[in-house]
Amino acid sequence: MINLLSKIFAANEFFIDNRIMDPGNGFFAERNTENYFDYFLVVFESISDFNLSEFKEQIDVYKDEILTGYEGLLGLDKNLSLLVVLNIDGESELSKISNIIYDLEEDPYDFKKYVLPYGREQLDILTKNTNNINEPDQLINYMRRILHNSETFTMFKNNENNEATLEYDLVSKYFIKLPFLTIVYGDRDVRNLEEEIRGNLDVTKLNLLDELTFDSSTDQLDIDELYEVIKEGDS
Repeated sequence: MINLLSKIFAANEFFIDNRIMDPGNGFFAERNTENYFDYFLVVFESISDFNLSEFKEQIDVYKDEILTGYEGLLGLDKNLSLLVVLNIDGESELSKISNIIYDLEEDPYDFKKYVLPYGREQLDILTKNTNNINEPDQLINYMRRILHNSETFTMFKNNENNEATLEYDLVSKYFIKLPFLTIVYGDRDVRNLEEEIRGNLDVTKLNLLDELTFDSSTDQLDIDELYEVIKEGDS
């Protein structure tokens, strides 16, 4: 996972820094350019031994180290986000996973938080399919092609369980949880739309964000249908 995420961040002009933690536990990513200044603390966790209180204490330590060690970075205190990459293998109780995501992402203190849950099997599939991709930009283009595949989306929406749908699920989570990943259809920015919709959903409706519905006749995202899905969820 760390190699894939490093490539995704690098493709979006982020510099990866491992000074504040062991590389196996996560990394600090900074994008400080003429057009952007964004910062991410990326932490890898497993649900099998996850303790929310201990985790929050450790994050406070990391945050203090970042703000002290990188105090010269423009806008760091207001633009630092947390990405928790959570392995959920061995956990079949969806409510437990949902509660962890809710407790972290809805916590208004310190900085914005994103939780990216994944299974080892789907990670292995995506890793296998991208092993020969060396350039970060090519990896992003591959992931976009996955999302554009209306046939795979239909299988995913119908809860079919195969390699294609497992890969689709993980790729869609990348685009949902990483705010700098954007897919544009015509003149509409899907990422901005997702953020707008997400802000109006409670935890019971967050799974609707995975319902990125495509028009199978055009292989394009149907924005109007997505709005209808959200409206139905609110009724």
